[in-house]
Amino acid sequence: MEGGDKVVNILRRLFGRETRANDGVVSADWLTGKTSMTSISALEAMNIPAVSAAVGFICGIVSTVPIRLYKRIGDDIAEIKCDQRAKLLNDETGDLLDSVQMKEAIVRDYLLKGGGYAYLNKRRNEIKSIHYVKNSVVSAVVSPDPVFKQAEFLINGTKYFDFEIMRLLRRTDDGARGVGILSENAIVLRTMYNSLKYENITSGSGARKGFLKAAARLEADALRDLKNAWKKLTSNDSNDAMVLNQGITFEPAASTAVENQMNENKKTNSDLIFNVFGLSPEIYSKDDVFLQGLKTGVMPIITAFTKTINRFMLLESEKDSYFFSFDLTELMKAATLQRYQAYEIAIKNGWLTLDEVRATENLEALNLDFIKLGLDSVIYYYKDKKIYIPNTKEFVDVKGGGKNEN
Repeated sequence: MEGGDKVVNILRRLFGRETRANDGVVSADWLTGKTSMTSISALEAMNIPAVSAAVGFICGIVSTVPIRLYKRIGDDIAEIKCDQRAKLLNDETGDLLDSVQMKEAIVRDYLLKGGGYAYLNKRRNEIKSIHYVKNSVVSAVVSPDPVFKQAEFLINGTKYFDFEIMRLLRRTDDGARGVGILSENAIVLRTMYNSLKYENITSGSGARKGFLKAAARLEADALRDLKNAWKKLTSNDSNDAMVLNQGITFEPAASTAVENQMNENKKTNSDLIFNVFGLSPEIYSKDDVFLQGLKTGVMPIITAFTKTINRFMLLESEKDSYFFSFDLTELMKAATLQRYQAYEIAIKNGWLTLDEVRATENLEALNLDFIKLGLDSVIYYYKDKKIYIPNTKEFVDVKGGGKNEN
């Protein structure tokens, strides 16, 4: 092991730390053969119903919400509809995966393995295509400087620069690698997976659990034949019947306290898994729980994804005026009434103007720069310091000592 440690130290001095993006294990552990015995693979994790449901819910929403490109023009916000980048994010990526499949794969890797990666195929400053890259084939070489961080990426032995790899990272501390659910919650996932395996083994054949009791001691040949017949009966693909000889009876086995406790723990662990993803087990049955799940489980990922897209797909000269944003209009239709009621209260009490509300909804301004005051019949122009009284069709100049104007 001393020779292996020396090699690791030399590699670290030359290249910094190197890891596989999917497991977060440093090179020393990889070279010396040290791996975590409690972690499970993504495929095994997706066999757990709670994990599959939570990942499917989040990925399904994030991957189907359209992404818009907007431009700030003074106080106005206008959507840019003819930009190639919006087409790549919403329609054709230029890869075998379409936009929905690409975003779903990135978010799935983000949740389970801590990082979703995509290669930006550029020609000068123009992005020609976006190519999803599996987390398992991406290695990050991070500089040893903890302040001025730098990183390069290796994909099947080919080196790529930092700006070429768009990445969505979960709980990262170096900007190159993240921590996923598989490693962060390895114990509970392994426990649930082992419980499912145990249940599958004990109930997979469909045969009733129990014991065979013999009135007298069986000879070796009879015992062997009985074991073979019982094994054949309880196999998954067997449709045969078994005839018990005289003196042999079957006694069914009742559920033990341990098995009952395992069933209770399975329900508790399933709820814990949903909580890990920021969701509730009742997310599919109750509207208010669904909306809460959007806030706690989906919106943080959408916000992080938006920041990632703006960082990697906008030119430096565009970042002051252009921005990408997920269009949540269709998604939030269930909360339209609550949202509009909140806007109504804010406008009625003068906290927001109509144009400020429209800006929040990414709508063009109508240049209605007034606030309603009192009895819904007095309008105050706060920029000109004038009050308009519709009943008398008069303006009152607040700065001029209350002088009336027709």
